[in-house]
Amino acid sequence: MDFVLILALAFVVFSGAAVFLVIGTPLRALFHTPMRIRLVAHEIPGTVQPRVDAFVARGLRVVGSWRVPQMPGMRVVGLLSAQGDVLGIVYRHPIAGTWSDIVVLLADDTSLTVTNSPMAGQMDPPPWSRRIVLVRQPEEALVGCALAEAGEAPRRHLRDDEFAEAFIDAHAREMAWRAGRGGATLEEVSRVAGGEYSPDVVGRTAAVMQRRAAKQVARLEAEAGEPPTEPTH
Repeated sequence: MDFVLILALAFVVFSGAAVFLVIGTPLRALFHTPMRIRLVAHEIPGTVQPRVDAFVARGLRVVGSWRVPQMPGMRVVGLLSAQGDVLGIVYRHPIAGTWSDIVVLLADDTSLTVTNSPMAGQMDPPPWSRRIVLVRQPEEALVGCALAEAGEAPRRHLRDDEFAEAFIDAHAREMAWRAGRGGATLEEVSRVAGGEYSPDVVGRTAAVMQRRAAKQVARLEAEAGEPPTEPTH
């Protein structure tokens, strides 16, 4: 799966890293990207209720609402189709804002994600996911696009009680992939910077994120008892 949760982190992390390099503000702890997350039950924020209602109107049902302790202020609402093969996710973050995803689970362990996040074009999608970006389009448009694009392809299915674990696992898988390829690419950092920073700051920011990725890979390999490897990026 390819949830766009990581893009909020990318937006905050890269912006924070750039600010750190420019003015020396100690933002490392605040802008640390967690390799693993937890979901803790939390009420649905009122600010995202219209997005949730729009998904419900298209046949999805709410299966949970959570906060993410590793990402202060992040709220996630999960929805699922009756067949369990189409997931709706609504996000709220105090800096990155609010946005929604529709994810169609495919039987070959790939997925299709349609998102209205304005940040979604900044980060490369993982190789197992196809991503379509409909910036600021309504949730109804996301559902229609996802169903049309997925067509009759065989699907995977989740039960309601599997949603949270699937979300957590998808985040960990994507973070491991990003760390394993060497962290954020220079092109990704440049897209996030949006021309607001000099090439020198962009390059140094990418270097910070890549060193962090190397440390994350080393930690994961140490936990798994594997020998260190060189990043592929």
